[in-house]
Amino acid sequence: MTELPPRVKLIRKLVETGHSILYLVGHPDYERPLLLKQLHPDLAYDPIENDYLYREFKIGKMLDLANVPKVYAYGEEGGLPYILMEYVDGEDLFTRWHLRSPKTEELLRTVCRVAEILDEVHRHGIVHRDVKPENIIIDPQGEPWLVDFGLALRRDLTPPSHEKGHFVGTLPYAAPERLKEFTPDPDPRADVYSIGVLLHLALTGKVPFGDLETEDFFLGKTSISAPPIEPLRRDLPGEIAGNQAIRAVHDRALDPDPRKRFPHALAVAWALELALRSAEAPPERGSATQDKE
Repeated sequence: MTELPPRVKLIRKLVETGHSILYLVGHPDYERPLLLKQLHPDLAYDPIENDYLYREFKIGKMLDLANVPKVYAYGEEGGLPYILMEYVDGEDLFTRWHLRSPKTEELLRTVCRVAEILDEVHRHGIVHRDVKPENIIIDPQGEPWLVDFGLALRRDLTPPSHEKGHFVGTLPYAAPERLKEFTPDPDPRADVYSIGVLLHLALTGKVPFGDLETEDFFLGKTSISAPPIEPLRRDLPGEIAGNQAIRAVHDRALDPDPRKRFPHALAVAWALELALRSAEAPPERGSATQDKE
């Protein structure tokens, strides 16, 4: 980073991707360190990437929600646009999943919380369109945060013209109707499908159709039924592996027909929470044991 915005002090560079560079920075107006997200120099003159970054800023200003980082400022320095936002200390769910091997119950409860957060986002008229483990940060208290709203859309606005006829997002987590039509129209039920993929990943260790070749992947995604849940993870507790209520949540969230999915993200959270409670409930006492006379 050659130039910093005014009054911003660099603490350290966090990560560099093909789209942006993230820095931990300090600012005298804020007690805690902030995150500075800057467009990658290779994309400085790319109007589409500039649009995504500015969109993330505009949508972030609309969302004053718990578990969604607050966005403070947008600007340009040295010809590179940037966003200044709240820094969430933690690790993304993808890293946590693969390096720390959390228990299945922890993963399922994380999926519940993500669904609750996403429902609040939807209530503000925003569809995320890129819900995946890499865009979920787990803080030191174990709370998930939903991040990266660069592809998000307001439901009441016309999608950008450059997306017409093109897919944007992450294929394994995208709803099948978005692959069929390549439609950018914002529909919260597409995010519900992404929650279902998180649930599938927690139960099987893989994304649906993840082992298939490209053509078969598309055919599987756009089939008439939810993806098969087998084989389950070998380390899955028996009370979860055999829980039909959890399987029902999985199948409904991943139904290829959006009309048959849960109507909103909170309904997924409710159903999964009830299913988890049923898995924890002690078995009822039978009447087979009788007192000896």
